[in-house]
Amino acid sequence: MILASLCPLCKHWQGNDKCAAFPDGIPEKILIGDIFHNHPYPDDHGFKYERKYSPEELLEKMEERTN
Repeated sequence: MILASLCPLCKHWQGNDKCAAFPDGIPEKILIGDIFHNHPYPDDHGFKYERKYSPEELLEKMEERTN
């Protein structure tokens, strides 16, 4: 099974493996997709995954990349 992070699709993502929840660096288990951060996680400052794009917007962005 291939695990992948949804972090870049979260509205709290700041790039460079950092986000509002983890400004000093996202824990590896979340970053590699081993844990989905949709529930409280130690030291997450009260933030959790919230999608940045609706499913329709995400499909549009994916289509743009293939054209």
